[in-house]
Amino acid sequence: MCFAEFAELATVQITASVVTTAILLPIVRGFLEKPFEEMAG
Repeated sequence: MCFAEFAELATVQITASVVTTAILLPIVRGFLEKPFEEMAG
């Protein structure tokens, strides 16, 4: 079995995960940060 066959598919999957993380991380962080800001005052 040659791993070169999977290189193109792996590249697409990694790109999709990076883009998804870049979009969702600020949203999730803002959502989780609100309760702590309210407790701090």
